[in-house]
Amino acid sequence: MSGPERFEEQLRESLRRVEAPAGLEQRILARVEAKAAAKRSFTQRRWLAMAASVALVVSAGGYGLHWRQEQIREQQAAEAREKLIYALRLTSQQVSKVEGQLRAIGVQRIDLMEVSQ
Repeated sequence: MSGPERFEEQLRESLRRVEAPAGLEQRILARVEAKAAAKRSFTQRRWLAMAASVALVVSAGGYGLHWRQEQIREQQAAEAREKLIYALRLTSQQVSKVEGQLRAIGVQRIDLMEVSQ
């Protein structure tokens, strides 16, 4: 057999129809389904991770807002306390002043009576 004839014979032999091994189709389909399931699982995990991230950011933002509101309330309470202390000091000074003026004119005691409206 010459070179070209031999080549043609080898070519015919390699192009000859060969039957697939038993169960090959099922193995291929199972592998394709497994890869598709893995891809779906990865996609689901990615979506769950994103949803968890969003939930974390939202809850942290809510906590931050609550914390800021608490800070504002505490600041307002401190300011109110300072104003009350100032008002009590001012009132105490005025009462002491009036008390001194009353003693200067000889008043020792003042009787208070309830007035109904």
